[in-house]
Amino acid sequence: MNHQGGGDGTPPRTFGAALRRLRRTRDLSRDRLARKAAISVSYLAALESGHRRYLTWDVLDALLYHLDGITAVDVAERAHLMELAGFAYAQFPTPEQLSAEINPEMLDMLGSLEPNLAAVLDIRWNVLACNDSYRRSFPGVDAGDNLLLWYLANKNAPLVVPDWTEEVALAVYLMRGYLEEIGDTRWFHRDLAVFTEFAYFRELWDDGIGAYDRPNSVLRLYDMRARRVHTVAVQLLGIVEPTSNQLRTQFFLGLRPPMMALTLGDARTGDKL
Repeated sequence: MNHQGGGDGTPPRTFGAALRRLRRTRDLSRDRLARKAAISVSYLAALESGHRRYLTWDVLDALLYHLDGITAVDVAERAHLMELAGFAYAQFPTPEQLSAEINPEMLDMLGSLEPNLAAVLDIRWNVLACNDSYRRSFPGVDAGDNLLLWYLANKNAPLVVPDWTEEVALAVYLMRGYLEEIGDTRWFHRDLAVFTEFAYFRELWDDGIGAYDRPNSVLRLYDMRARRVHTVAVQLLGIVEPTSNQLRTQFFLGLRPPMMALTLGDARTGDKL
């Protein structure tokens, strides 16, 4: 009887067999995968033979990363390998999976909010959908892009966002706060590796601060075409997926004057802005 499984197309029953199948289906030799994952060939051979006593999360993450770089390891394969390895795997949808959940009614709703800025983002600041006003306010950002990465990498970001230092810090602290609510964040390692290429992000991340709301709703933006600064009142609403009770996405609304007067007023006189 084949206790390894997988010979007839069924999922392998052991971690070693599952890892070996993922490697072989990508035409990777043990030597090449071991070198890429910075482990010895003998260690990889031992893992594939069923000896996973000294398997660590970092090693498993490195192996999956390089396997995924050849051919994508799908969610089911990844979850199965994690389970066989003895690691709990809290599945979190990819930006592509979350984007696929954006239906035509949601897109129509974003459009109906013009000329206000409106967007749906995940908790890693990936833009899943947005309206034209949002695109114009953050030049170069569209669905499929990452707002935090735009803040960090786009040379025009400090010009477009006059309070760039504070807004980047807030984005990082909010992301950390969202992740703290989720708990198991091992799926976040790949995203973190991209962000940590930037010194300012590393400095903010090392602060260890988590935020859960904007302390100030006012966001100043520079319109590069009109050559003037305008202000919007930002509302961020976290959206919890009902089945998993997991915070996955956030709705961004930036109200322009005079609509921002609905939420902002002069507390001293009672006059609307």
